[in-house]
Amino acid sequence: MERSIEFNNAGVCCVEEGDHKAAWDLFKGALELKLAAERTSMNGGGDGPQQELPKNKYIEKAEAQYAKRKSHPKSLDHSPRSVTYLQDNCHPQRQELSRRQMEWAPDVLDSPFLFTHAMRLERDTDMSTRKQSATIIFNLAIVDHLKNRLSEQAVSLYELAMTLLAGDVVDLLGISLMNNMGVWCYENGDMDGAMACMAHLAGFMVSCSSIDQAQKDGIQSNIIWLTYPPSPASPAA
Repeated sequence: MERSIEFNNAGVCCVEEGDHKAAWDLFKGALELKLAAERTSMNGGGDGPQQELPKNKYIEKAEAQYAKRKSHPKSLDHSPRSVTYLQDNCHPQRQELSRRQMEWAPDVLDSPFLFTHAMRLERDTDMSTRKQSATIIFNLAIVDHLKNRLSEQAVSLYELAMTLLAGDVVDLLGISLMNNMGVWCYENGDMDGAMACMAHLAGFMVSCSSIDQAQKDGIQSNIIWLTYPPSPASPAA
């Protein structure tokens, strides 16, 4: 459905601007439309005439956000930024994360690499509906993760997107999901989960050609730190 792609891509622009509330509304509306399209297709309505958009509170919020942005066309077509590091050390949540990390190991990585750029969807591609849905869910997870580094909803969304991609060839989306899940686990003290995600990433990095050098460097840094974390110094004998 074209409208779900429009909502998703407008949400990407909102993430770039730091407007997480608008981004969440747009991504949520995009997902609702995508799910409605899947239900229609499963019920045999895929070849029928164009149906009106379903109405619920999520789609209505997305429509309102999209209409607001459509009045400023340039705001719907931002050039993407690929990646960033988390460095908001003065934020109270960040201070809490640092405290947890120090309890685990005093010299541990403080700002792991995180994919923070939401992903656009293109029209007229061979991407499956399932993968489009996984992309939108990944975008929702990024927004929630950036708003609240301790959010359990964020990791649930990452896991849901990974489930939808089961059996697919691992590409940039799969790499991004595994990396961000590992970072979330690390930030929330689940070191077993973090190391498991990084171990999977290490196996896929060689075969994935869709990531740029900056992304490779960030992921490799995470793999080194989170797969083989430094141990607290042992007391002198």
